[in-house]
Amino acid sequence: MNIKYTEDIKDNTFSALLQFDSYRSLELSAEDEQLLLEDFPIQLVYADITFSGKYGLDDKNNVIKDDTNGDLVNFVIPNKKIFLDTNFKISYSINTNQILDSELGTKL
Repeated sequence: MNIKYTEDIKDNTFSALLQFDSYRSLELSAEDEQLLLEDFPIQLVYADITFSGKYGLDDKNNVIKDDTNGDLVNFVIPNKKIFLDTNFKISYSINTNQILDSELGTKL
């Protein structure tokens, strides 16, 4: 199974998305993999998944990704259980206005 990861910053909101992209592993055909997951469903249990990167502010105080001069920011998403199938989709977003000054530099 192939999973697609995308992230974005828009209107001072950081968002990350993991979602099903396609069947086809190195060992199985797409059809065999789909049948295997239908016969033996897999429930993904995740905990402490962290999205991290360097971010800073532009001239207008908008948050931008800045791998050179930005501050390292880590976002940890809460624990969750989800089935691995074509409906697999995990999203996370946070607006910079939701982060208290006292939380800057700490693990959220």
